[in-house]
Amino acid sequence: MNEAGFETTRQACIRHPNINVVLMRLSAAFVLVALVMCSAPRPFLSALAKPATLSSLVSTTTRAGRLAVFDDAWSTINERYYDRAFHGLDWDAQRVAFRKLAAEAESGHELYAALRRMVGALNDPHTRVFSPEEKFDWWHPRFVSIGLAVKGIDGLATVVKVEPASAPARAGIRPGDVIDSVDDQPTESVVKQRLTSATATAAEKTRAFATIFEGPAGTSMELGWKDKHGQERHARFERYWQQRELGLSIDRHGGYVVIEAMRKRWLRWLRSFLMRE
Repeated sequence: MNEAGFETTRQACIRHPNINVVLMRLSAAFVLVALVMCSAPRPFLSALAKPATLSSLVSTTTRAGRLAVFDDAWSTINERYYDRAFHGLDWDAQRVAFRKLAAEAESGHELYAALRRMVGALNDPHTRVFSPEEKFDWWHPRFVSIGLAVKGIDGLATVVKVEPASAPARAGIRPGDVIDSVDDQPTESVVKQRLTSATATAAEKTRAFATIFEGPAGTSMELGWKDKHGQERHARFERYWQQRELGLSIDRHGGYVVIEAMRKRWLRWLRSFLMRE
């Protein structure tokens, strides 16, 4: 969702003499933690997660409610996660570090931001946390966006995608531009605030860059950026809900196929394509 985004798939690469096929496949072998909470029924958990244990209604407007949501999320992963070594991460230490942040969160958004940071430290794209507003649907993911996406390239928040006809597109932001500031804060500082430690992994840094625009839908943010000519520009953009359908795209010039989620007809097409080659 940051997408930002919104990464809920695992990449694999199939080598072929004439084509590099990047398969973004969904895996049922990993836990997906889908937490749906905030003055609403307890979190919805995927089929691999544990049964409901909270009361039917928990409000995240209270400290007790926020801690109940946090503890349920941490415990679910602690009990059900496929890798008992947690990829080398001290999962108990994660609870100590982030439980206080969850308790002191001033909104549901801050609570879920803390949960995402905690879960993100696992560096596992299959284990994610979703707020109730996201109403996650595998085939039609919904997420808050301002109309563009960035990646950390050489330590800079570099624009890699701009939605057509979006406010950033109308403001002149283009792929390759560099985001210098977010709400008058240097982008570097914003990224550091999202890292769980000074020794963050590459995956954690990637997510930190991807979530610099994170915030509730309907709110706005001031961006400062430099275009390819080095000209500094500023504009304010509103966050909004965006929904898209996962699909299959072909880059005939670059020589690869991107499959964002597996469907039988796509697999049949891929097989026949490779057989022809």
